[in-house]
Amino acid sequence: MFEDVRPLVSERDFVFLSQIYQNAKIIHSDRILFPYTDHGFTHSDRVLGHLFMLFPDLFEANGRNRLSSVEVFCLVAAIYLHDIGIQLYQNSSLQVFCTENSIDSSELANKDIFVRKHHHGLSKFWILDSISNEPKHSISYTGDRELAPYVANICESHGIDFELYDEYTASEAYNGEELRMGLLCTLLSLGDALDCDRRRIEYKKLKNQDVPLDSRVHWMKHHYVHSIQLSNGFLKIFYHFPKCSTSKEEAVYKYYFQRQTKYWIEKCKEIRGRFLFDTSISYDIDEDTRFDPYKEKLTDEEFEYIMAGAIGIVDKQIQALNQFKQQLQAVAGTT
Repeated sequence: MFEDVRPLVSERDFVFLSQIYQNAKIIHSDRILFPYTDHGFTHSDRVLGHLFMLFPDLFEANGRNRLSSVEVFCLVAAIYLHDIGIQLYQNSSLQVFCTENSIDSSELANKDIFVRKHHHGLSKFWILDSISNEPKHSISYTGDRELAPYVANICESHGIDFELYDEYTASEAYNGEELRMGLLCTLLSLGDALDCDRRRIEYKKLKNQDVPLDSRVHWMKHHYVHSIQLSNGFLKIFYHFPKCSTSKEEAVYKYYFQRQTKYWIEKCKEIRGRFLFDTSISYDIDEDTRFDPYKEKLTDEEFEYIMAGAIGIVDKQIQALNQFKQQLQAVAGTT
């Protein structure tokens, strides 16, 4: 899939992207934070593939909505660098990151949780370090120095409500070409969210590794997404849940895991969709649900975790999403 990018950028920029590709591969060669889902190199490959399949018109030479070459460069660079922050585990670097971002360093008491929580910001931090006069870490970004802040912001956007800030949504230009930040941030966030199926985890490790309860439930979300089909503006999620003894129990599986899976995908359409609609592209979402007698059920502890509070968190997420959508509609109606 990476080679498909070659005709979309200049020869010089493809050389830069090839170096970024190799940099990311090296950075992710050792997985530091085991309990979390795949944030590595193969994940980035799938993100790029998802976008090619869902929005082929953006990447075709004669596509009506084709991205400019500078947009392709920034997007592909961000796809391969957006999760490198999860590999930044050096205490001194994390202290500097806290100072620069006004974060209470006491959060570092649990470094694993800190790095997972802030990995999008740490990715930006690492990219900007690469263009500093004295880089403290291995080089991640190569390319025009002026484009690094854009790539860094696109990377950071997948972990924040970027639609609220101009620097992540403004349309700009570089060397006479369009650079639509809102579109690029939305594409990265969506491609990231679409990598939601069982390939995102190493399920066998749940059986012989000590994985925290909340992480186990998160892993099972991916385990129950059998596959996702993508084709030119259409996506269909195939769920395989375990066969349960009661319809009420099956309803819990469907309610919790389907909403968890679709949250970011729907947010990119409902809240950030205006950045896509400006290019006349969109997507439709469909689902297929099956209850498989051979699919593993949650443990009693995992099921109780969902019933005790996790479902309430999902409800609040959906409520907040709907409220934000209504606010955007109200603003649009007054302009």
